[in-house]
Amino acid sequence: MCFSGNTELKTSQKTPALSLQQQTTQSSSQPDAEKTRGDTQTNHSTPTTSPNTSADTAKVTQSKPLPPTNASNTPAKTTTKGSATKTDISLPNTAPQNISTTQSAATSATQPDERRNTTSPPNTTIALLTSTHPSSTLHTYTNITGTTEICQYRLMKSENKTTVHVVNMKSFENQTYTIRIKKEDNEIRFYEMSNQTAFEIPLDGLKPCTEYNISVDGCKPNGSKIFISSEKEETFSNTVVTKVTENKVCLKGDVTGIKWNLTECVEITMNNSCTSTHTVKLDKCNYTMNVELPPVKPVIRFNATIPSKFEWTNKPEKCQALLKVSCTQDKENKTYDLNDTVSLLPQKEYSCTGEYPYEKQPIKSNSLFINIACVLEKNASFMGINDRSVIISWNAPEKDNCSNIVWNNYLVTCTNKENRSPISKSGTCNPKNGNSTHCTIEDLHPFTNYKCEITAKHDGHQYTIFSRSQKTSSAKPILKPITVQKPSHNSVQIQCSDIIINWNGDPGTFEAVIKYNGDPVMPAKEDTSCWFSFSDLHYLTTYDIEVIATNKQGNWAVVHRKFTTNYNDKAVIGFLTFLIVVTTIALLFVLFKIYLLKRKRTAEDEEILLTQPLRRVEPIYAGGLVEAYKNKIADEGRLFMDEFQSIPRIFSNYTIKEAKKSENQYKNRYVDILPYDYNRVTLSTGGEDNYINASFIEGYREPKKYIAAQGPKDETVVDFWRMVWEQKSSIIVMVTRCEEGNKTKCAQYWPSLDRETEIFEDFVVKIRSEEHCPDYVIRHLILNNKREKASEREVTHIQFISWPDHGVPGDPSLLLKLRRRVNSFKNFFSGPVVVHCSAGVGRTGTYMSIDAMIESLEAEGRVDIYGFVAKLRRQRCLMVQVEAQYILIHTALIEYNQFGETEVSLSEFHSVLNTLRQKNGSDPSLLEKEFQKLPKFKKWRTMNTGSSEDNKKKNRDSAVIPYDFNRVIFRLDIEGNQTSDPEDEEEYSSDEEEESNQYINASFIDGYWCNKSLIAAQGPLPSTAEEFLLMLYQQQTKTLVMLTDCQEDGKVRPSTITQRQTQRQRDRDRDTETQRQRDRYTETQRQRHRERDRETERQRDRDTERQRQRDRDTETETETQRQRDRDTDTDRETERQRDRETERQRQRHRHRDRETETETQTQRQRDRDRDRDTETQRHRDRETERQRHRDRDTETETERQRDR
Repeated sequence: MCFSGNTELKTSQKTPALSLQQQTTQSSSQPDAEKTRGDTQTNHSTPTTSPNTSADTAKVTQSKPLPPTNASNTPAKTTTKGSATKTDISLPNTAPQNISTTQSAATSATQPDERRNTTSPPNTTIALLTSTHPSSTLHTYTNITGTTEICQYRLMKSENKTTVHVVNMKSFENQTYTIRIKKEDNEIRFYEMSNQTAFEIPLDGLKPCTEYNISVDGCKPNGSKIFISSEKEETFSNTVVTKVTENKVCLKGDVTGIKWNLTECVEITMNNSCTSTHTVKLDKCNYTMNVELPPVKPVIRFNATIPSKFEWTNKPEKCQALLKVSCTQDKENKTYDLNDTVSLLPQKEYSCTGEYPYEKQPIKSNSLFINIACVLEKNASFMGINDRSVIISWNAPEKDNCSNIVWNNYLVTCTNKENRSPISKSGTCNPKNGNSTHCTIEDLHPFTNYKCEITAKHDGHQYTIFSRSQKTSSAKPILKPITVQKPSHNSVQIQCSDIIINWNGDPGTFEAVIKYNGDPVMPAKEDTSCWFSFSDLHYLTTYDIEVIATNKQGNWAVVHRKFTTNYNDKAVIGFLTFLIVVTTIALLFVLFKIYLLKRKRTAEDEEILLTQPLRRVEPIYAGGLVEAYKNKIADEGRLFMDEFQSIPRIFSNYTIKEAKKSENQYKNRYVDILPYDYNRVTLSTGGEDNYINASFIEGYREPKKYIAAQGPKDETVVDFWRMVWEQKSSIIVMVTRCEEGNKTKCAQYWPSLDRETEIFEDFVVKIRSEEHCPDYVIRHLILNNKREKASEREVTHIQFISWPDHGVPGDPSLLLKLRRRVNSFKNFFSGPVVVHCSAGVGRTGTYMSIDAMIESLEAEGRVDIYGFVAKLRRQRCLMVQVEAQYILIHTALIEYNQFGETEVSLSEFHSVLNTLRQKNGSDPSLLEKEFQKLPKFKKWRTMNTGSSEDNKKKNRDSAVIPYDFNRVIFRLDIEGNQTSDPEDEEEYSSDEEEESNQYINASFIDGYWCNKSLIAAQGPLPSTAEEFLLMLYQQQTKTLVMLTDCQEDGKVRPSTITQRQTQRQRDRDRDTETQRQRDRYTETQRQRHRERDRETERQRDRDTERQRQRDRDTETETETQRQRDRDTDTDRETERQRDRETERQRQRHRHRDRETETETQTQRQRDRDRDRDTETQRHRDRETERQRHRDRDTETETERQRDR
């Protein structure tokens, strides 16, 4: 055992005390002197309170540790009383060597009365020490004769086995002594004794079988000062565990009798784990403790499979398998025994700890973290795939951590990635056993990507055991009815671009066949755009049209349509008569219109007066357009802004009374954009209701060239067509879409191709054809008025669709192209050109300004844009509504002036090209001059990416670098077309460039129909060939055009990696040629069939003629019989006529009743509409008033600005 040297010892009065006797050498002539002598003694220790001690018992009390005595060079102090003298001699810390130690043990026996006759009761103090105290002052005594005697003590055995005697040979009255117990120079405790000659030291708190030495401060030992506490070897049956840590256990022996200090902390090892005894080795003997020691800290192990067992890897041999393992997962705790079969849940995080029970504090292992990973999709596949269903087979993986799991409650779901309704579809699963199943999902969409998942449950938890994407098979295309148009009386056009509801596969081709009585009359036509035309058909004949759509997977579907040609109305006599009449009417109309134009021009010029002062802006000559634009656009366009804002928005001296009438307010789309009374368009056939929100606008030296109108509302479509009819307008320019930014800009006032005809009260509008171009749509309409017997009129409707929702078109050439198209349809007999957007001011005024200023540029060589815009606003408020439109007029005029008209019709292309190529001597040709006019556009946009140091080596020519806004961006880690779609430099994101540091010298180029439909790239360098192919793959490029050889003039061109592309192109060309031969053979066969069909038709005609002759003969024979029958039929017909007249009368009465009911309902609806319109008008009036206040404030602010 390990004994603590600092343990405090407490003894009671019943505990025997060690006796301390004091002895001293004295003269025989004075035996009784000590009885009457009162010696004064000096105490060198700290005073403490001590209990009284008798000769039989000694009471020991614990006190504070005694401070060390002063053992320095302190001089001796002598006290004299009567004839006796007491001297204190200070000694050093070492034991004294010059003091006489001659003592007699018998002396103490002859002086028993000295102890009994002590005048004061003895006092004793005990203290435990933690360090060694220095020796105290040596006690000496001087008798009457002057002899000095030294204090001595000796160690004696006590009759009581629980104590040790310390004896002092001579007593000094009123003297306090300090007794110290040491173990190998380490002081264990000390005692203080007063007025005693003997002291018994208790053994409680000391270790048995241990050597101790005793010293008394200021006294010299007389004999041995060492004693052994005990020499008997014992076994303690009762041992208490006081403390348990990871690798130590502290034990304490619980004994009766002497309270030995039997406490020791034992380090646990594999050798002493779970032993039943522990031996404490002491100086003279060994003590044995009967106690079971704990095991060493456990280490557990778990094989991460299902099922498995926990193992105690460092289990000592003497320990029983009492270890239990506690596992925690999501605040749920379970406990397992060793070697129990354990089934943890897969793919869950567990924290497990082993605990061995010991006393009140179990021995725990370190936490073991377990996560069983399983590969569940290893043995899964799609077994059967068709266009409507898939079958999935799943088997549990073999030799896997989860191979032995028994699954149940299988569920399967497939979700399509193309958002086709229904998006998700569930199926059924047929499990064969706990580790396999077959799942079937039906009613899927054909040719659609689905993500299918199978889930199953284990131990109440659900897991996804299968997740994979699969595309269903292709099926027949789903088609809509086709639309048939009649360009002429014996031809047909089939437009079916929107026939496909769903290809159910990759888009393929269309084939059209026209049949008569089930037989084709013309060769079948094949195309990818589904637009077919058949001409030279028979008049008044019914044909069957078949359109077959075939996807690339070979599945096809067919749609039928019956079609009947019209009669032949192209007779020569009728045409000549019509031509003469029309020519006469046209000449009269021209003369009349010239007269009206001349008469009204002067009157309108007098009406349109400048009522507000304008800034003096000089006209701009053609050669100074660019310089003027640069000056105005400088300093963030401040001159443009000042110039534009100086034009009044509204000329208040012109009245707008008609527009403000309550009955007309619902016809206005915006409450602040109203026509002036003096030049508004008046409807002549509407009676008092002659108002429409439209104004006559003067062109360049041409009055009433345009009509600026707002976009028709649903309530004003009839008025719009009435205006077109009355003004004899043949061209409508629409500069907006019906809806922009989820806002209705204009009602659709023309029929669609599906309906072909729309009736707006008295006006019938038919659509003859519709031509879609990239930036505009041209519709050829037929307008007819039921009230007039005049012939139908052709109206050309041109809709510009490339004006963005916000801002203006970035390319002014689009408006120049629109102007060319509009002017190509103008004729001398046309009325004003109707131009409208939504409000009829902003985009409308911009188009009119560009058209008029181009005419001014051609006529005078100069333009007055500022003056013309001011003139426009005097005719209609807010014309050219924003500053960006005002700037667009300038840029359009610059482009027209620099490049002019460069568009060439296809029929004139060859002749124009030959003219451009002609040279006059050494002068460059017109074609070369036109090419030299092309701007270089250097530094037009930023080229930061291609100019960086990292990418310079990827450029073949440092002068040819792609712009940042349209360069091709690709990534190494993304497949397919994932390229960003920046539209301009402002939208170009530097973050995207940082995400993709893969640069290639290639740019997106806009095609004729689509944006970014082409890629222009440099020839690949050897270091960029791989990136070039990766770009082709990600952009899904199917055609590659290489316009150079790998080497030209000794210079290396694109990398030879493109030779493989060239070889593939040759293979494709060879396949194309083979296909052409097959097509020629097919065409030959079709020609033979057509010849056979013609011969068959001729034979049918001959047979028909014979049959007709027979019919004529039969008719002659039956004519006589018919005449007789006619007389009988006449009588019967008379009777039927009476019956029919009676029935008609009844029908009239019923019709009159229905009309009365309809008129009543109509009147009610009108009343409701009138109430709603009244409320709307009130709201508009309030808005108009607010707008006026804002305009007045704006004008006031503008006037202040001008004054400043």
